[in-house]
Amino acid sequence: MRFSILAIGVMLLGSRCGSDAAKNAATPVDHPPRSLASMDDLLAQLASRAQDRIGSSPDFKIIVTSAAYPIGTLMHVGTTIPVDYSACQAASQPPSAPTPNLFPNYTITQGVAVGFGVDPALLHGLASAGAGIDATKSVNVAFSNSHLLTLSDSDMKQIKSLPGCASQLAAGPMLLVRGYIVGRRTFTVATKTDVDANLRLPATGSFVVAARDSRAVDIADNGDVGYLQIVSELKPAATASGITVSAPTAGTASQALSGRVYVQRDASDSSGRDAAIVAALGAASFSVVPQVQSIASTKVPNNAQVRYFNVEDAPRAKLALAELQKIYPAAQLVKVGLPSPSGQLEIWLPRANAVAASQINPAAIRNLTSMVPPRKAVPANAVSTVVHLPLSQK
Repeated sequence: MRFSILAIGVMLLGSRCGSDAAKNAATPVDHPPRSLASMDDLLAQLASRAQDRIGSSPDFKIIVTSAAYPIGTLMHVGTTIPVDYSACQAASQPPSAPTPNLFPNYTITQGVAVGFGVDPALLHGLASAGAGIDATKSVNVAFSNSHLLTLSDSDMKQIKSLPGCASQLAAGPMLLVRGYIVGRRTFTVATKTDVDANLRLPATGSFVVAARDSRAVDIADNGDVGYLQIVSELKPAATASGITVSAPTAGTASQALSGRVYVQRDASDSSGRDAAIVAALGAASFSVVPQVQSIASTKVPNNAQVRYFNVEDAPRAKLALAELQKIYPAAQLVKVGLPSPSGQLEIWLPRANAVAASQINPAAIRNLTSMVPPRKAVPANAVSTVVHLPLSQK
């Protein structure tokens, strides 16, 4: 299961089911058409729809996936930084429960450009095959093979009894990845010219491409994607009775951390650009945590990102994005649906093997080099030491 980020300037024109029969069935009517600023907004609407139709409980919150960690992963409240992958694992992974009528199809209009958050080779391959995308036409977004993967209440009780899980939670409340809503998305886009009906492109990154008809192509997920995540907040036991579980709420972390900026990089990235980013953000008066956190390559996005958590922090996040784009012009702004201290941001540098030369501004790196202090050797366990500190005590 994978997650890929797509950023498309969109306006929701309406929604329809995949067939007349489905249209006449008991599928709920969607909200009236409204303007959306980005694909993030569309995904947020999907999360809201899923919450309405599946329901909720105090330990069951559906959010847009920002990092597709394995079910059972612990994260700090207010961040997408993993704490532990195995301490709170259930005895077995949950079965798949089909949800065929959860989402309709959506028709959206593209904005100025289409940024699919994948290897630029995909769009280049389309253009080379004579199938350049027409950014003035509408896009149809369809969801298929939708199903629910989530831990049961019995699983949660078993997790509470695990000594390793209780040991991790002794540091403070943490979020548990309880499950995912999984499926495949197909984006049908118009092309500038006629295309060969037999057009097929090799899988590129997270997507496959095939001709829909003479003037349209399908860009589809190359496998199931957990685009919506289910989380629960686990808290230390207040008594000997065990761990209490409740839905995430804002303000659980220390307000003293308001405004902190955390930088994450691919553990295999030895370019040193992380130090340049820290220097640039520091020079721009951001309160940057100097310790850059190394994350496994499979958990790092293909494109650089600024992640923010609170709506009121969007202007500040855009200022950080402007600094990040000096080195990574294609860097993206991502809203994360998790509670977090006011002002907190995360800077995620791209996966090392996904960065093409055209995606980097070498002149900006040279200008920032003089600001970067000599890099000190970091012990192998340094990342774990930082990541495991609870937010309230950093």
